[in-house]
Amino acid sequence: MEPEVYFMKYAYPCAHILCDVRGDVSKEEFKAMEDAAVNNKTMDREYLERVFFRAFNRIERIADELGKDKWNIEVIKEYFVERHNDVLEKSDYPESFKEMCCVYEGTVMSEADGEVVVSYVSRDGSEKKRKVKKDYFDELKIGDKVRIHWQYAVELC
Repeated sequence: MEPEVYFMKYAYPCAHILCDVRGDVSKEEFKAMEDAAVNNKTMDREYLERVFFRAFNRIERIADELGKDKWNIEVIKEYFVERHNDVLEKSDYPESFKEMCCVYEGTVMSEADGEVVVSYVSRDGSEKKRKVKKDYFDELKIGDKVRIHWQYAVELC
């Protein structure tokens, strides 16, 4: 998988904030991001770095720390899987926002109508269930371990 595609699979689920709340991207750009994330299409790196500059400021620091290029998938994964939640915890965002934006590992419990219900352990240690889209997958089965971000199952664990 190309690093731009891997990045978009994690970044797209929160791009609605850039479109609907901040007005940083148009509806057309938002749709292009969805198309890229769902259909494994590569978007321009400079565009992604400009639009998702907050994430890339952190990704660049991780890349320097690891001695790797910022577009190395290991660096992008380190950000989203290992460090993203800490950034949210230190923020002053509302708790409901933090809960949705955190990346969780969970188990697919059921499937219906293009979505799956994933059971995961929340930030407060309680077990929760969330209905998420499985648009990034040809198939997910009950029992599959996945990472979720906002309303999407992003990747298998």
